[in-house]
Amino acid sequence: MITAQRPSFSRFLLMSSLLTGLLIVLFAMTRWFDIPAGDVTDWLVGIVSVWWLLAITVIPWNIYFDARTVMADAEISQQRGIVVQASQQHYAKSIAKKSLVGAVLLHLVSAVALYGVAASDISSVGYIAAGAAILLTGLRPALRGYEYVAQRLATIHEEVRFPRDDIMLLKDKVATLEYKIEQLNLEEADSWASEQVKQAERLERRIEQLNVELQSLSTNNEVAHRQISREIEHAVAQISTDGQFLEHARELIRFFKQA
Repeated sequence: MITAQRPSFSRFLLMSSLLTGLLIVLFAMTRWFDIPAGDVTDWLVGIVSVWWLLAITVIPWNIYFDARTVMADAEISQQRGIVVQASQQHYAKSIAKKSLVGAVLLHLVSAVALYGVAASDISSVGYIAAGAAILLTGLRPALRGYEYVAQRLATIHEEVRFPRDDIMLLKDKVATLEYKIEQLNLEEADSWASEQVKQAERLERRIEQLNVELQSLSTNNEVAHRQISREIEHAVAQISTDGQFLEHARELIRFFKQA
C-alpha cells in the first residue's frame, strides 16, 4: 500500500502563521530603519497573497493526491485478489478529476487576479504573486510526483524484504494466538478458561452433594443394620422360649403316659 504523505491542515496554518509573522517583522524592521521596501498596501497584498497561494497549493492538491493514492491502492489490492467495490473506485476517480480541474483553475484565476491587482497600480507585488501562482501549478505536482515515486519504491522494497504472503500468514498466526489468549483469560465471561472454571465449580458442588447423600445413606444403613440385629436377637430369644415350652410339654406328656 502507498501511504499518502501530505501536509496536514494544522501544519498549513502553522506555516502560514509563521510566514505572516515573518513578513510583519520584516515590515516593521524596514520601517524602523527607514529602508524603502514598498508601502503598507504592498505588504498587505503580499501577506494576503501568501495565505491564498498556500491555501490553493495545499487544500485542493491534497484532495487530488489523496484520491490518486486511493486509486493506486485499489489497483494494487485488485492485483492481489482483494475485492474492491467499483463504486468506491468511481468516487475516487471523480474526486481526483474534479479536484485537479479545480486546483488548476484556482491557480490560473489567482494568477489573472493578482496580475490585475498589479496592472491596476494597486500593488506591484501582484506581479510576483501571479508568477508564483503559475509556478506552483507545476511545482506542487512535480514535488508530489517525486514523493509518490519514492514511496512506491519504498513499498516495493518492503514487499521484497517481507513478502505479503508471509505477512498475511504471520497476521493469521498472531490473530489465532490472540484468540487463544482471549480464551485463556479468566476475566472474559465466555472464554474457554472461564467455562472450565465454571464446570469445575459445578463438579465440586455435585461432589459435595454426593458426599452428603453418601453420608446420609451410610447413616440410614447403620440404623437399618442395628434394627435387623435387634429383630434377629428377639427372634432367637423367642425361639429359645418356645423350645423350653415344648420341652416342658413333652415331659408333661411322658408323665401322664407313665402314670
